[in-house]
Amino acid sequence: MALVTYILLSTLIAGLKGAFQPELLGSAATWAFTVVLLEIIGLRVGCYLLAISNQSQLLDLIAYSGYKFVGVIFTLVGTAIFSGVKGGWVGWVIFIYAYLANALFLVRTSAERSCPLD
Repeated sequence: MALVTYILLSTLIAGLKGAFQPELLGSAATWAFTVVLLEIIGLRVGCYLLAISNQSQLLDLIAYSGYKFVGVIFTLVGTAIFSGVKGGWVGWVIFIYAYLANALFLVRTSAERSCPLD
């Protein structure tokens, strides 16, 4: 859901700037799917090297890989709203906050799944 929203939002912002082309939808989708695929491959290699195994590990990685696009969406919207601010520091602040919030969420979620409280 967040992946599709990111693709549509990035092309909408390009359209508002007058730079929309239909090929932009395909290139944004290809780039987003490539990033997700490379992330999953990297995480699988890391789990293999660290000897971490779980039955639902691949499905968890696929499910959690889309959460990064929520932060990207907030960053795109915030940057579009505050694009008049010089230096673009507002976009970086939103990006850093979204990155840290996503990291905290993923760490907390993975910690709860790996050692549940009885």
